Amino acid sequence: MQSSPMGWTCLGVPLRRLLPAFDVLLVLIIAYYVLAPVRPGPVSSGMIPPQQARAPQFLPTDKGSRPWALGTLQQVTHQSPSGSAEGMAGRTLAATSNTSAADVPPQGKHRMKGTRHKGKQGKKGKWGKKRRDLRKEKRRDDEAERHSDEHVVGKDDAQQEVKPAAERKMEHAAKQAPPAPVCGKALQTFKCTDKPHKAVVTLSVGTRAHFAVIRVPMQAYADRVGAEFHVVNSMAHPSLKDWNHNQFDAKNSHFIKLPMLKWFLHRFQQVLFLDDDVLISPNAPNLFEQVACQKVGAVVEAYHAQGWHTMHARSLCEIYQLRGSFPESCSPAALKRQRIFNSGLMLLSDVHRPLLDKWDEERLECRILCDQLYLNAMLRKHKVCLQDLGTAFNLPGTQVRKQLMMSTKEAASDALEIMDSPLAQACAVHLTVLPSKPHTSHYLLKRALEHHDVMQCAGTGESSHDDLTMLKLLPDLSYDINKIWCQGMAADCIVIAPSGGAARSALEVQSLPKPLPTKVEPEGRHESAEVSAAPSLSRAPINATPSAELPASALTAVQRAAAYSWDMRTVILIFATKDFMDLAINWAQAARVMKILNFVLVAMDRKLGEILARFDEAPGLLLPRVASGAVWIDKLNVIGERQRFGLRVLEAGFNVLFADLDAIILKSPEPLLRDGDIIGERIWGRPLSVVKKWGAAICTGFYFIRSTPQTISIFRRTHFLIAEKRKRQKKWQASDQWAINHAVDDQVVEWEKEEIMKPITDSTTKFHDNTSHVGFTKLHRSKFVVLPHVYVARSCPILKYGTTKPPADDKSEMKKWTIWQFLLRTSYVLHCFPPDAMPCPKLKHGEKGCDKSIIMGSAVHIHGEVVFDKRQGLWFMADDWETSIAKPSTRDFFLWLRSQHNGLRPGQSPPDKS
Repeated sequence: MQSSPMGWTCLGVPLRRLLPAFDVLLVLIIAYYVLAPVRPGPVSSGMIPPQQARAPQFLPTDKGSRPWALGTLQQVTHQSPSGSAEGMAGRTLAATSNTSAADVPPQGKHRMKGTRHKGKQGKKGKWGKKRRDLRKEKRRDDEAERHSDEHVVGKDDAQQEVKPAAERKMEHAAKQAPPAPVCGKALQTFKCTDKPHKAVVTLSVGTRAHFAVIRVPMQAYADRVGAEFHVVNSMAHPSLKDWNHNQFDAKNSHFIKLPMLKWFLHRFQQVLFLDDDVLISPNAPNLFEQVACQKVGAVVEAYHAQGWHTMHARSLCEIYQLRGSFPESCSPAALKRQRIFNSGLMLLSDVHRPLLDKWDEERLECRILCDQLYLNAMLRKHKVCLQDLGTAFNLPGTQVRKQLMMSTKEAASDALEIMDSPLAQACAVHLTVLPSKPHTSHYLLKRALEHHDVMQCAGTGESSHDDLTMLKLLPDLSYDINKIWCQGMAADCIVIAPSGGAARSALEVQSLPKPLPTKVEPEGRHESAEVSAAPSLSRAPINATPSAELPASALTAVQRAAAYSWDMRTVILIFATKDFMDLAINWAQAARVMKILNFVLVAMDRKLGEILARFDEAPGLLLPRVASGAVWIDKLNVIGERQRFGLRVLEAGFNVLFADLDAIILKSPEPLLRDGDIIGERIWGRPLSVVKKWGAAICTGFYFIRSTPQTISIFRRTHFLIAEKRKRQKKWQASDQWAINHAVDDQVVEWEKEEIMKPITDSTTKFHDNTSHVGFTKLHRSKFVVLPHVYVARSCPILKYGTTKPPADDKSEMKKWTIWQFLLRTSYVLHCFPPDAMPCPKLKHGEKGCDKSIIMGSAVHIHGEVVFDKRQGLWFMADDWETSIAKPSTRDFFLWLRSQHNGLRPGQSPPDKS
């Protein structure tokens, strides 16, 4: 290149003429790097199935786990290209063989970060040949599948429908997703000992003043479960011989528990290790019986965001050099889904010795979470399964402080209930970051033993501890917990005072009588319900005690309703204000016609309460918190108050069926409620995160909670989620649907079927599938049932001609008419949402300006619901009923209701008055 009078030149060509050529070349290079088919880097097999997103993705487990196991993860079946499960399982374990990550064939055309395609391998090399073979195999499979589909569709077009594009994409993505690694394969044949030699172990060396309190419940727990209790309180303890011999005390002492655990695992068959600042609940269950010996029992750090887990997973992969050999845990994609367990509470068995046998040969380097990162790394390295015990077994100190502290202003308002918080249900509290551990531990344990409103370990097992004995063993301390906890806080900071002993009765396991035999009416039978004499309250087996939120008058109304039910303990709760009275009375009329009398109409304002007071022993009551002046109902808190009252009824021992006023009962729901602890209608709307994971969620317009210690714990969590969010977001409109779905999801649901629920776009799902989706919550064990849509229909056809059969030539309306008649015959409940009930007709439901804060209580919405019921044959009240209820002719509510029946049955047209 040289200069000339014409400017710079290259080989005699002016440079300005070469610039366009350079631009073209640059564009081609960029296009090559973006579009060229290249070989990817290590492929992660650590993807979490949607239904297990909260569980540690690297630890699936067998289906043969104990029915009461806490947090056992579901087994994932891995399909090889030939369709067998063994093929892919072998690939998952290939990290220990001679196969390198570079030998993994390409999985797609997109280039992964950090990898490049070299030479002509992409088209003519061995990878190109493998791609061609894969494409040929895929074409053969697609052709066979197409012929199979054509055969089915051609056979009966009416029965076989083409799947929606969205569903086909989801199925394709599921097939292409990398398999989750198999854990515990080497331990599958290991047989657990029937009567293992057990030990409860803790390490407390040096001046640890708080341990004088901590050891009291630890010792009691060890005695209760039949285990030896060992405290390593000196560096001269035999379990630390290896540590002292290797002079590791000069290094990071946070690894000292590794040789100690190794020593105990060589002498005991099961070891429960507890940090010396873990305060165990007096009611904690026997974990030795609830965790299979092949698995490590520990608690995943669920209170930390995924970014925290990814950061520490990356550290352990680098420190212990797992990145190249274990892509299922350490590849960039897998790191985003890793979950770290806490090492402060762990249940190990002698089969886990390989995790610790070579501890002194590993790189003992760290800044924080030293032994925790080591144990998490060894768990992945040796492919041992983890059983997540749930946060109840390791409640962090940060959460304890949040739930027990408030300002005086908050105390004067509607404060959070401690008995509804995770602290009340905690089985173990980790005292990390809490001030003055001796006083804090003493306060929490004494409060748990005397007031029974914290650390009750609800729903996880029965306790047999002696409160007085444990209280006598506690050291005598004098302190002001408010001064200790509120130091450095706002001037109005206080610790929430104990709630007394009332909470305990609701947490204890109740001795519930067996349901009475039920006589079920034939389907489609619609006889006039004769009102029988009110049953005697002596029939009801519930002997509950009145409380502030369920006073004697309200409890009597609930007991009266339960006495009418099929099992004498199930109550249907409906809620309304004066604005919704027409829908409430019509609902009650429909239920009466179907001989369903076990309902309670809860008036949420005084106006409706005054109307109910016109009757003697009406099946209703004024919400006690409204009656006492504790709350004023508005759009923001109405749903939260409904859920709160339902919780109090549930705690009193009654099964509760919540029903919206537009959920019209067509026949007794008893058959739907026979088997299950939490049962709800199916919906595909919100909460979106749960719907994406499960395929659908439950709608709180019709859902049932059976009164058990486990469901009470879950429902308390529901109430706490609502109250906590309302505390943070004053203008948030409470949603029990959001809360109950998240509360159940937090329990880690193990579904009977591996596939998620089908979308609403599948018409078979809406109107023909009559199969419930059944799962079990793992932490507080309960049966969770999502009912088929056809039994409690939310999506209903809107009839142009109302109850009149449409003309035969109007095929669209005839199809709607046919579906509607089918629902009238098949459904137990019709919970239809009419589009003409929207006060915002130009917007979709849920959009800004047309959400529930706009719709709920709107006169347009209420009027639209009434119009829909009348048009579709779901209105059962006489024309002048509003005049009659102003001055009822009888003080018997059911007799008055019968006198106001318009004589119609579901789907029938009113008589032509012309």
